Amino acid sequence: NDATQTMYVWCDALSNYITALGYGTDGGRFSKFWPADIHVIGKDIIRFHAIFWPAMLQSAGLPTPKTIFIHGFVNNKGEKMSKSLGNVVNPFPLIEKYGHDAVRFYLAHEVATFGDSDYSEEHFHEVYQGVLVNGLGNLVSRTVTMMKKLGSIKKPSAEDLVRYPLVRHTDIGEEKKELHNLEETSVTNFIDGVAAEYQNAMQRYAIGEAIQAVARCFGRLDEYIEHYKIYTLIKSNPTDAALALWNVGYALFLIAEMLRPFMPDTAERIVAALGADADSAKDARVFTPKEVNHLFPRIEKKEK
Repeated sequence: NDATQTMYVWCDALSNYITALGYGTDGGRFSKFWPADIHVIGKDIIRFHAIFWPAMLQSAGLPTPKTIFIHGFVNNKGEKMSKSLGNVVNPFPLIEKYGHDAVRFYLAHEVATFGDSDYSEEHFHEVYQGVLVNGLGNLVSRTVTMMKKLGSIKKPSAEDLVRYPLVRHTDIGEEKKELHNLEETSVTNFIDGVAAEYQNAMQRYAIGEAIQAVARCFGRLDEYIEHYKIYTLIKSNPTDAALALWNVGYALFLIAEMLRPFMPDTAERIVAALGADADSAKDARVFTPKEVNHLFPRIEKKEK
C-alpha cells in the first residue's frame, strides 16, 4: 500500500521465460536452456527487459540472458501499426498469396535489424517480382534448364575453375570497374567470399546485411551467364559449358544454404533441382539436375 511504488503485472509475465523452461519443476531442462544466448525484444519494452527482469533474476540468484537483441518497429506506410488506427497488417493473406518463404525473405531483406522500417504491399510486390521472380527464380530455372542438356556435371580441375572467371578486367572500363567494385575472380572464390561476409553479418545479428549480401549474387550470376553466353556455348563447346555451369551450380548451392534459415522450403527446392549430393564434400560435388518448377510464380499486381 505504498503510494510511491508501482507494482507491474510484468513481474508475473516475465517469470514465464524461466517457468516455461522448467524452473522449479524440471532442473535438467532448465539448466539446458537457461541462460538464453540471446533475448529478442521490441524497443518499446526495453525498461522491463533490461532493468526489471535482470533485477528479478539476480535477486533469485539466477543468471541473466547473455545478450539482449532490441529491434525496431515495422511501420505501415510511415505510421506505427496500432489497433486503434486499424492499420495492422495481417500476414496470413500475404502468405496465402505469395507463400511463406517470400514473406520471410521480405522481412529479412527489407526490415532493418535495429531500426524502424516501412511496409507497403506495393513495395512488397516490387521486391517479390524484382528480387525473387526475376532474380532468384529466373536464375535457378535457366541454370537447371541448361544443366539438363548436359546431364551430370562433375567438378572441374583447379586449373579449369579459373578459366571462366566472374569478371575479366578487359571487359569493363576502369570507371565502371571502380563503380561496381568488380574484380577478376573465380566464381568459387567470389561465392566463398560472400559466404564469409554472410557469416560475419549473422554473427553481428545484422540479418538484413546477411541476406542482402546473398541477394546481390543473383544479378552477378545472371551477368556471368550472359557474359559467356553459356546457352550458346552448350552447342559449340559443351565441355566448357559444363565447366561454366558447374561454377553457377556451386554458387547456387551455397546460396541455397545461406538462404536456408530464412527460406527453408526454397533452399530445399534449389538443392533438389540441382541434383546436388548434399552429403558429399564440396571438393567432390556432382550436379545431376532434375525437373524444376518456377520457385516463385508471377503474380499480377492488384489494381486499386
